[in-house]
Amino acid sequence: MQNQDRKYAQIALASCGALLLLGAFLLPADWNHAPPDTQSPIPAAAISLLMGSLIFDGLIVLWLARRWRFSNSALSPAATRPVLPALDWDLGRRAAMFGLLLTTALALFLRIFAINSDLWLDEIATVVDYRDLSPLGVLLTYVKPNNHLLNTELVKLMTGLVGEREWAVRLPAVIFGVATVPVIYWVARSVAGRLPSLGAALLLAVSYHHVFFSQNARGYSSYLFFSLLATGYLVRGLDWDRPRYWLGYVASMILNLASLLHGGFVLAGHAVIGAAAILQRKRSGEDTAPLVRRLAMVFGVSGLLGLQLYLPISLQAYSVLNQMYRKPAAGMPMTSHAFAADFAKGLTEGLGSGLLIAAFPVVAIAGYGALVLLRRKWTLAGALVLPLGLLAGLIVLGGLAASPRFFLLGLPLAILAVVLGVFALVARAIDRWNRRPSTAVSAAFSAGAIALIALASAASLPAYYRTPKQSYRAALEYMRTENQPGDLIVLIQNAEYGFRFYGTRLNLREERDFVALRTLDAFDEVRTRTRNLVIVTTLERGLRLEEPDLLAEIEQGWMPVKVFPATIHEGEIRIWRAIP
Repeated sequence: MQNQDRKYAQIALASCGALLLLGAFLLPADWNHAPPDTQSPIPAAAISLLMGSLIFDGLIVLWLARRWRFSNSALSPAATRPVLPALDWDLGRRAAMFGLLLTTALALFLRIFAINSDLWLDEIATVVDYRDLSPLGVLLTYVKPNNHLLNTELVKLMTGLVGEREWAVRLPAVIFGVATVPVIYWVARSVAGRLPSLGAALLLAVSYHHVFFSQNARGYSSYLFFSLLATGYLVRGLDWDRPRYWLGYVASMILNLASLLHGGFVLAGHAVIGAAAILQRKRSGEDTAPLVRRLAMVFGVSGLLGLQLYLPISLQAYSVLNQMYRKPAAGMPMTSHAFAADFAKGLTEGLGSGLLIAAFPVVAIAGYGALVLLRRKWTLAGALVLPLGLLAGLIVLGGLAASPRFFLLGLPLAILAVVLGVFALVARAIDRWNRRPSTAVSAAFSAGAIALIALASAASLPAYYRTPKQSYRAALEYMRTENQPGDLIVLIQNAEYGFRFYGTRLNLREERDFVALRTLDAFDEVRTRTRNLVIVTTLERGLRLEEPDLLAEIEQGWMPVKVFPATIHEGEIRIWRAIP
């Protein structure tokens, strides 16, 4: 069996190395394409760095294929899985697979329902900023943080095939979102039986927050998918030490890094868990050399290939991110009251009124479940917690602005904790009150409790579907019917992208029908040309922080006559008209 695994691993590595070398020599030598919103071409060094990194990576991978040696060094799974019958109680395999199929089908329905609602600012920016770049240009261009490489490439593919339709722009995120449901089941199986794992898949399927990000054409959906996939491979690799797990880990981690830069924190957290596993083995008096070599290769290859992926755009990315996330408008300090309020608002919108009533008991259950998770599979608990801690540490120490969405990896952690807490607490209660405790009865009560939590969570989805992320089309239709001849639409700051994108579909022309501006001086200049202004604002926090004088001028001379709600925080669109 080991010889066969070694052969497959060598073939996979050799194929990967050959593809990397082929890609290096197929790159165009005369690359000189200017990215959007810039006056200068991509630095000549970018294509050279990309070519050199591909050649280097290809040679390294080919060397690894030739030198591959594998001797099993598995940790004992029993040592990290204390017996708890209710958590290990199983459905039959066929029943569990049927249940998982139904749960995944439910997840698909919830994520394609209302998929054609309006795109919001960041989704539109991804389409507009990179529509004129080739796939290679995307890999060499980082003018804004919304270039989540894998998602941008897939969005370009979809819009190239069927046009810039909302469902096409969001389809890659939807696919990864749906695929995450069976993945969380698979990850949960490393710590619990089929029934609790199915409960985790159900809670993720109906999660407001996961539905939201699965219908958000950015890299967060694929980031969560590949983070969970890599975590599952890491836990199984440490338990069973099979080549297929380590190869799966490297592949999923590289794609995770391509999904979102946050994947670097996942890799770093996993490396800490690997080091802790080595120390655990060493304290037990076992031979640590095979595991040290294995993890050094796995994390080394993952880190090297991930680094090479971003090497051509490293200087651009550092400059953009360092400037962007030091601006107050980009987010909030993690230690601020504003961040806590934003985080709480997101939870209250997503949990549904039914779950809010039981918020404190659910938090207590999750806390207990987290302890159960730590005791049963510390590697899994650490692999999910450490990336969040490392990210939070960098944000706080670096004085950077943050947003609650950065911590999306906490969602599957919370779900696993709730499921484990419910099953463990119900089992303890029945064991205490019943002289003849039944594992089947305990599992049935636990499954019922999970179903009630799922229903309470799903209660928030109808309101989500009724309200677009940002209501650009409704706002445009309102102005089309309400505006008078000669009215000029003035798009203030963040309103620019959305109304340009949707306005062109209605044959609105810039300078004739609308203007876009960002400063008070530009606003004063427009007012000298016409007094019939219809002002549009959205995401006003940025305006308040960056151009407070402009916002004050608008608030003094104009009043909001129509507000279009949004599911994006502060994404409401306001239509302002002059005060009579």
